[in-house]
Amino acid sequence: MLALPEHIMVQLELPVVETREFRMAEGSVVKLPIVGPLWVNFKNRQTVCLAVATKDNEVLLIAIPMEDTDVVLDMKNQFMVINPESPYYAPMKLK
Repeated sequence: MLALPEHIMVQLELPVVETREFRMAEGSVVKLPIVGPLWVNFKNRQTVCLAVATKDNEVLLIAIPMEDTDVVLDMKNQFMVINPESPYYAPMKLK
């Protein structure tokens, strides 16, 4: 799932598929719309996911789309990069 500012949701005309409750960092509970589906593309990787429309101005890529596309964070250079152990495709795991 992504966290997406509401104004981007409106600009992209993304449909609301449901509303969910979220517990915020300070402990409050808020209901926020879930929109999508969205295609997330990064270099030679792609995935489809939903997004929560937030009041913030940041777009956040959360763990599941990162795992689906098999990208990792290069903390030294502060970049997201394709996993060097699988440069040609994102391996899928089934359990």
